[in-house]
This record gives sequence, C-alpha cells and structure tokens, in this order.
Amino acid sequence: MSILYSFDSESEAIINPAEAVQPVQDFPETVLSVFSEKFVHLLASSYRLEQVSYMTGGRTIPIFCFEYKGERLGFYHSLLGGSASGALLEEIIAKGGNRSCFFAPAALWTRRSAAEISSFPPMLIGMKGPATTICRPGIT
Repeated sequence: MSILYSFDSESEAIINPAEAVQPVQDFPETVLSVFSEKFVHLLASSYRLEQVSYMTGGRTIPIFCFEYKGERLGFYHSLLGGSASGALLEEIIAKGGNRSCFFAPAALWTRRSAAEISSFPPMLIGMKGPATTICRPGIT
C-alpha cells in the first residue's frame, strides 16, 4: 500500500516539523517577505540590520531584523513562485513569526484594474492585519 493512500492521523509522522525547524529565540513577530533585491539594499542602507536566522531553498536565505518606529521587524528576500514563497512562509511561522507582509513589485498594483485591486478583502490590507497581510505601496 502506498504512503499516499494510507494516511493515519494516529501514527507517528515520518518527518516531524520540529525535527527540521526549531523556534528561534527573540524571533520578530512581524516578518516582511520582499521580492526585490533593491528593497533589500534600501533596508540595509537605511537601518542597522541583525541577522537572526536563515533558511535554505536552493540558496541560503538570511533573515534579518531591524527596528522601525519602536517595533522590531524581520525581513528576508523571498524566492519567486507560490510554492517556494509559501514554503518559506511556513518556515517563518515555525521559527516564531506571527504576522507576515509580502512586498510584491509595484506592478502588481499599477497594472491591475480597480476591480482586480479591490477584490482583495479589506482585512488583508495593512500592517496590523491577520497572519498574512498584503500592503499597497505607501500603506504603513
């Protein structure tokens, strides 16, 4: 019988997440996932950064912290693609992140119609939203 057809929630897991990813002490609660290397350079030139952890996904992906308006924020340069960025988000949560904000290229908003942009539920827009947050440029 294949493992795909024999799932049993009572059995011991083959791979336990805690065996692969450990919580990181003092990990920032809010973590920005950025897709632009230019944005990474902007943060590096504007704030004092501290590397708090890293992830791997075809390359080493450092996770940095900085302070903004009295709040400790983390960020990392995400991999492109839904599967890759989703896997990294899962690892951020396992390390201790509680809120994530994906900074997508500005073209995401400027090349979409008003109807497409407004199709995002209002609860997803802004920094203090639920676990995953989508921010338009300029919203802080």
